[in-house]
Amino acid sequence: MIRPQPSRGDIVTYDFRRPSRISPDRQRTLEASHEQLAQTVQRWVSGRLRAPFEVHLESVGQATYGQFVDALPDPGATFVYDLADPEGESAAVFLDAPIAFLLVERLVGGNTVTPPPDRPLTPLEAVITRLFTDRLIREVCQVWKDQMTLSLDFSRFETARELIEMTGRDDDVLVTTLQVGFEEVKGLIHYA
Repeated sequence: MIRPQPSRGDIVTYDFRRPSRISPDRQRTLEASHEQLAQTVQRWVSGRLRAPFEVHLESVGQATYGQFVDALPDPGATFVYDLADPEGESAAVFLDAPIAFLLVERLVGGNTVTPPPDRPLTPLEAVITRLFTDRLIREVCQVWKDQMTLSLDFSRFETARELIEMTGRDDDVLVTTLQVGFEEVKGLIHYA
């Protein structure tokens, strides 16, 4: 039997110590459903801001919790939500500072885009930004409704990424990254 020689394009790196738990078919399903989520969030935010707000799926995949936290930029805003079942599990939504401050400014009626201040969100700004993260979490629950019922309740707001502590650093999490933009402001939203 003659076997074809593999080309360099067929070779894929594989981590035997931490194999992916997501099959290629499941990966495609996750990408399609989270792309739909991005479009839904884009329509909702654009309607609330009465201006075009772009949201695109950048990636969805498995990572360790430590990798997720270490990749988050500083400063930022993290909103942690607890799952009712299974108890003790959490989800986190992280917004880059430029996006968080843009949402605050626009949601309270501002019509200009100013550079973000070099400070964390105040408690009042966090409450305003939470309007967006609550809606995002509701849409995430909708995406997952065919696989499992998610019931997420807001738990806390953190400005320091080291204080998030949802699970062990070596535990696997599903990380989704959305690329967002409004006029000249660009940033990322991560949730795990």
